[in-house]
This record gives sequence, C-alpha cells and structure tokens, in this order.
Amino acid sequence: MAKIRSLFEIQGTIAGYTTVNSKAYETHIRAARGSKSKVEVNDTLKAHNALLTSANVPARLVKNAIDEYRSDFPGGQLWQDLVGMFKRQLKEERPLSIGMLKYKHINPNYPLSRLLKRGIPSAISVESGLISVTLRELYPMFQRKTIDGYQTEVIAIFIDFDKQETTSDSSTSKIIPLNYAEILNFELKGGKPGDQYLICLKLIGCSKGIVQIGNSTRGMQVIDTGIMEEDEV
Repeated sequence: MAKIRSLFEIQGTIAGYTTVNSKAYETHIRAARGSKSKVEVNDTLKAHNALLTSANVPARLVKNAIDEYRSDFPGGQLWQDLVGMFKRQLKEERPLSIGMLKYKHINPNYPLSRLLKRGIPSAISVESGLISVTLRELYPMFQRKTIDGYQTEVIAIFIDFDKQETTSDSSTSKIIPLNYAEILNFELKGGKPGDQYLICLKLIGCSKGIVQIGNSTRGMQVIDTGIMEEDEV
C-alpha cells in the first residue's frame, strides 16, 4: 500500500511554504515570509550587516595568525572579541588597529595571570627589524602538584591590513625548574616598517621534562603591541 504523508510532513520539500504553530490557528501551513510580498530590510539592519561583514576580514586575519600558535590551547571568545573591536573601529571611521589587544588573555577562561601571581617582569625592545624580549624570574604557580617545571614561548605577529598579510616569528625556552630564578632572553625577527605587531607570552607547565597537555596547565597573553618604525639612517 502506498504511504501517504501529510502536507505538514512534506512541507519542507515544497518551495515557498513553511509550518507555523500559533495559539490562534494551531499548526498550519503558510507561504514563506517574503515569497508573496517583498520583505523590507531597514537601513539600520543593512548598515549593521555591512559593518559586520567588513569587520570579519581583519578579525579573520588576526585570529588565523594567533591560532597558528595555540592549537594546544583552544577556546575562549577571541573571534567574537576581534569582530567587536574592528566593528567599533569601522563604525567610528578609525584606522584599523590592534592596540586594544595589549594585555589581552587569549583564553580568558585560563588567564596567564593565574599562573604568574607576581606579574610579568619583562623588557621589550623593538628596533632595526629585531624584537628583543627579556623575562626576569617568573616564578609560575600551578595547581597540579606533579608539575615541577615550565617552558615559555614568545611570539611576535606582524600584520599588514592594507595587503591583508601577516608574518610571525617565535622562540621557545628550555624547560626550567619551578622556583628557579633565571633570566630569559629572546630575539625575534621583526616585520617590515609600517606593520602593526603584537607580542604574546605563552607559558606551559611541565612534569619530569615532559610538556603537559590541557588548558589548565598553560596560559597565553598579549604583552605588547605597536607599529614597526622605519629604520634610522
């Protein structure tokens, strides 16, 4: 015997119709919104959508560059924060800038500050296409008792919004015993003049010489932003 399906079951396959469940008429079929008469989209909504689309471009550029260094540290609201930041800048007709990312935690659910109770004693120098970062006596603290050491990584990302290009460089320290006072020096290749840059510090807990996995053992934060200057002659 042939099977018979009601219009409510097959409406999804009929172009131009949709199912509506209302108190007044219960479940019924009506023409899809906009199929019989043109739906008006007000100017505010159009402007909002255009702004959102425009903000997605620089947000994706920055996020993709940062994501290259946090495949082992996922999560957070980085995408939403970047879109919101660039959307405000475009709405106010300001030049695109990453300056507001300074001191931002890459994943606010696992901030670097929870591991570095004493802050980040650092010195940063940017000159002649070279970025030098010095970290002094970090003394990180971990909740996991098995962690007996840590490793740091300094990351420099350079962004050219005009060409929609990014470059980057990073340097990773050796594994350092906890409660061991050591000054760490990093040298990273700089971007070209005019590039905006952000410098991130990533810290990871280690146990018996092995880098540990999981967000609870690490943190990552932007520690500086700026613009690469022209080399002095």
